[in-house]
Amino acid sequence: MYSILMDENKYLKATKTQMLYQGENYVDNIYFIIPQLYDGIDISSWTCALTIKYPNNLIDIEILEPDDIPYKENYTRYIYKSKSSNLTKYVGTVTLGLKLEHVDQEQLIQYSLTTSTIDVEISPISTIYNFSDDSLNKFDEIIGKLD
Repeated sequence: MYSILMDENKYLKATKTQMLYQGENYVDNIYFIIPQLYDGIDISSWTCALTIKYPNNLIDIEILEPDDIPYKENYTRYIYKSKSSNLTKYVGTVTLGLKLEHVDQEQLIQYSLTTSTIDVEISPISTIYNFSDDSLNKFDEIIGKLD
């Protein structure tokens, strides 16, 4: 699990980290913890978009969903599920940033809040995990026996 907190200056900082390895999938979530109020404005129901810049300079944008499980009072926790994109496809530095937006339909005002960015490192896997076809067949055989 990886947790990133937005502070009162819209600065993103990691509060809980772990190693993320190239090729990992369906195991790690990144939680973004956002105060429900920013400068007196309730941002708890705003749309939260995550911008991801990969080591190869490709950019991806994903809309984050608030966590179903209540977090701490005065905070909303948004979840980025690693299975939903290519976060660990490339080794190197992945840069993350958030943009929260809301449109007030009555006053016809579009609110927008942009955070700082934060870097997350994707580490290479050891060469011990680079399987040959013969090794993969043996690996599949062992896993098949467990099922």
